[in-house]
Amino acid sequence: MTSVSTPALSSPSSVSPPGHIVRRVLVIALVAAACGCSTATTQGTFPRSSTNHLASELVFVMPPRLDGQPTGNIGRDLGAVEQLIGARVLAIVREREPSASMAGTIGDTPYLPMKPYIDAVAPARVTREELNAAGFARQHGGTHLVVPTIIEWREMRTDDPIGALTLPHAEIMIGLRLVRLDSPAVEGQVTFKNHARVTVNQSADRLLNSDFRRTVLRLVTGDAG
Repeated sequence: MTSVSTPALSSPSSVSPPGHIVRRVLVIALVAAACGCSTATTQGTFPRSSTNHLASELVFVMPPRLDGQPTGNIGRDLGAVEQLIGARVLAIVREREPSASMAGTIGDTPYLPMKPYIDAVAPARVTREELNAAGFARQHGGTHLVVPTIIEWREMRTDDPIGALTLPHAEIMIGLRLVRLDSPAVEGQVTFKNHARVTVNQSADRLLNSDFRRTVLRLVTGDAG
């Protein structure tokens, strides 16, 4: 009698999932972690007390300027980054000041006389664009100007689970200054910094999160929102 052998069947527990499935699960896990995986800090001086801006004051926001060299492992449109940050700051300010607007920086509308404004913000360097924005804001009834500065914008992206843990990660640093236009004075000046703990295939603008919102609100209104 001829015996017929059958191949042994592997138990379900001994079957390893394909590598691409493991990779996909790791990527999903990293993306989920990245959504809330960042560290934000704010340093500087906020207004001492809550200011009743809604009743009598009008805030303008200057389009952000770049102060440094953006880094990262991908190309980026710096103009788009500046527009994104400006729109984000203006949207936050409008939560408390619905009449807030962007200040123009192009044209012959400088703050005059220039010296009081330059002296007020010293030792910070004042650009012609900022003087134009301050002049534009004052000519349109503005009482305060928010001046955002992009100090650091590091955009790091990867789809590789191993590369996600490799330094450096995405990081942003935004300077924010609140200037009173009548009898110029700096009422608040802070630096917001946020960096991711892992690198995923997402834009660095995700770091302009709720911590950034609270920072802007506290700067322009004296409260954290």
